[in-house]
Amino acid sequence: MADYANSIFGYGAQTPYLMGQDSGVGAQNAVGSYLQSQPASGISGTGSTADLSSILGYGNGPMFPAAPGQNQSSGLFSGMGGMDALKLGLGGLQTIGSLWQAWEANKLAKQQFSMQKNVAQTNLTNQISSYNTALEDKINSRYVTEGKTGDQAAAYIASHKLADAKI
Repeated sequence: MADYANSIFGYGAQTPYLMGQDSGVGAQNAVGSYLQSQPASGISGTGSTADLSSILGYGNGPMFPAAPGQNQSSGLFSGMGGMDALKLGLGGLQTIGSLWQAWEANKLAKQQFSMQKNVAQTNLTNQISSYNTALEDKINSRYVTEGKTGDQAAAYIASHKLADAKI
């Protein structure tokens, strides 16, 4: 497994925290050989290979373990409390942004519900009015054709008429 990863990524004996102290295999490609042979000028860390953890100054986490002998407090973000403080700050900003987005979405949902409620109320009122008008026209025509009185038609309409919608 170590030889397979070594052949792909070019890690070797000079990166013991990645491949193990006794792997005894150097880099297998030109880029890996170059990186392992060149000194990292101005970058803290051990060995001749510059890695991201030595540049950014973190080495406490499981993803980027500190190299043997690496100074834990060196690097780009070391004066600000390290990457953990930066991650905490960015996580806080993300939480605030998520809360703001949820608040705005809730306001929009309330507005949409209010609008839909008004549309439904208007539609129901119009449907009731349309039904009552059609009922009056039909019953008045029928009762005139049958020779019944207007009072009989009005009594039938009153008993079958829909009441106004009040929600």
